[in-house]
Amino acid sequence: MYLCNPVSRSFTRLPTAEYKRNQAKNQMNPAMQLHLKTLNRQTLSRHKPHTQKHNQMKMSKEIILPLSVMLIALVMLPGCSSEDPQVAPLKSEIEANVKLALPPFLSLASFESEVIPVVENRVKINFKSNVKASEDLFITDRFLGDDRSQMILKQSQSAGSEMNLYGSVTAERNMDKWDFSRPQIDSGLAQLGSPRGAFDSRALVDGSEAFKNFFAEREAKRAEQVKIAEERERQNEEARIALLEKQRQEQEAVRKKLLEATAVGKRYKGILVESPGGSSETRQAVELQFTSQEKSLITAELHNPDEPSHKQTFTGELVFEQQPETNRSNNRHYPIILSPKQASRARVSENDRDRFRIYFEECILSLDLTDQGLEGEALTSKYGAKYGLRMQTVE
Repeated sequence: MYLCNPVSRSFTRLPTAEYKRNQAKNQMNPAMQLHLKTLNRQTLSRHKPHTQKHNQMKMSKEIILPLSVMLIALVMLPGCSSEDPQVAPLKSEIEANVKLALPPFLSLASFESEVIPVVENRVKINFKSNVKASEDLFITDRFLGDDRSQMILKQSQSAGSEMNLYGSVTAERNMDKWDFSRPQIDSGLAQLGSPRGAFDSRALVDGSEAFKNFFAEREAKRAEQVKIAEERERQNEEARIALLEKQRQEQEAVRKKLLEATAVGKRYKGILVESPGGSSETRQAVELQFTSQEKSLITAELHNPDEPSHKQTFTGELVFEQQPETNRSNNRHYPIILSPKQASRARVSENDRDRFRIYFEECILSLDLTDQGLEGEALTSKYGAKYGLRMQTVE
């Protein structure tokens, strides 16, 4: 006899009477076993002509009996048949339940299922469904743009294409009907894609005309931006060159003017003023004459016309580049700096110092060109004096 397992749907052979006798025999002592063997040999020798027929009948019984038990078990035991609605849901019910879980753009072409009993009144159903797409399906491929706001779609399935979906669903018997859980699709539906209408209307399909036009417009806009940037750079370069040329011309004009103003023999007459604007303002007449000029190096002599022996030789270098403006109201400042020559410093006696309250020892002249001539300051660190100097050109 065989016993059917409703869970694994397998059959187990039950112990027979002969098997039980053999088990009892194995438990006998050796003397008893030897006695039984002797009796068996005597019995076989007396019935030897009938032994073959007896064995054939015995084999037939052993084959027929288990087959009949198996057939009875298949019919009678629950869980071993999927056609009985009391044991498992009908295939049509399972298929209808899976259809409800499919999105509207997928139709069911074919369906296969396998029912596996779990516990009493509950089964698990594995299924394989062949579905067909009713329209083109798409998935998100990438995003473009500086802010990554432009979505690009990629076609994943074309209309009419078929694909297999694998999944499972559980069902539980409730009175006279089966209640189904929501089908679980192992491979998922996301990778199949969605119709075009499920995405933003601004999304573009890769390879479409709209996609090509988008890239053409994007390239055109980028080319236009490059053109504008190049034009701006060209204008900036032209403005820079024009500014440099203007500065060059200005410096050339200043250079020419400075060279003319400090040419050999050029003379200026004016006054030195001690404490200009103060209550104890002291004035002294002076004359300045340039005696040499080698490129930007110049030499000049400053003396008192009232006392010709009171004089000082100065040397300096012309500055043709514009200097930072500090104390003057105009924006252009090209100073002429003259320092006293060491070997020709004026020797001023005590009497001269009493007679001339302004003298040139240790003076440094800082002069600027004006429309009338030269104007600036005379500074001396030795005596702490500061003089204002204003001179006009002597023709």
